[in-house]
Amino acid sequence: MIASISYLESSEKRKRVPCIAGKFRILRSRKGLSGSRTESKSFTAKEFVEHVKIHDPYITLKDGTKKRVYRGGNSTDAVIETISIVETHDSIYTTKQTKDTQPIIPEYPDYSDYGW
Repeated sequence: MIASISYLESSEKRKRVPCIAGKFRILRSRKGLSGSRTESKSFTAKEFVEHVKIHDPYITLKDGTKKRVYRGGNSTDAVIETISIVETHDSIYTTKQTKDTQPIIPEYPDYSDYGW
């Protein structure tokens, strides 16, 4: 699946954000009167791509293959194959999380033995 997503941070510099447990996290510093602090926000792959869509995002798969998310950097023209990989990545991690947190449903006896 997806190892990282990168995007243009400036006109010459690309920032790479690794996948950690299916999520992509952005850190940013906030300066205030009481000093500076670092905030973070986690995104699913689809949310992250939407968040950085005007910054020409690329995904890097675990096998090292790089795929552009939007054709020619145009955020209105998505590459279907790449979007499918992003959606599959999210569905795999969403399924894993919900499967682990599902309540246990008790098994009921088979009533076919009662002659109904």
